[in-house]
Amino acid sequence: MSEDNAITKDDLVVAIAKPLKQAHFVRRAATWYRETEEITVATQLRRSRFSGKHFLDIGIWLNKLQRTTYPRVQDCPIITDLVKLYPEEYERLASALTIETASHDSLAFLSEFLTSHYVPYVTTIGTEKGLIRELTQGRLRRTAIVVGADTHLGVPSIRK
Repeated sequence: MSEDNAITKDDLVVAIAKPLKQAHFVRRAATWYRETEEITVATQLRRSRFSGKHFLDIGIWLNKLQRTTYPRVQDCPIITDLVKLYPEEYERLASALTIETASHDSLAFLSEFLTSHYVPYVTTIGTEKGLIRELTQGRLRRTAIVVGADTHLGVPSIRK
């Protein structure tokens, strides 16, 4: 982390990269990938065009539909972000992902949160069966799915 109290984007990247690297995510630029035989999860750090706020966008690629190396989040048939996955932690996550409001403590929280919640979650959606369960009953139940992927998985593209 930076020497003074000001948080930098580099500090934010380190807070994200450390737990993802430990969980064997592969980094390409600002995106970390976790691949299984059936699913690739892309986790991308994206900066708002209007402020110092950042987002951790999450794209889920179905390898059985089409195999590709390092899919872009925006090309994935299922897209969400960390704050939408964990709305109960909205304030703390949003604060940690905003350079102007982030602190060393909030970055430590973010790093620990990724280790204790997000990484295990990615493991549960690492198979189509686990993904379907999350799309129908879990944290992804209100996430839209691109036509084609919905048919492949046997779930409606928009669920209530």
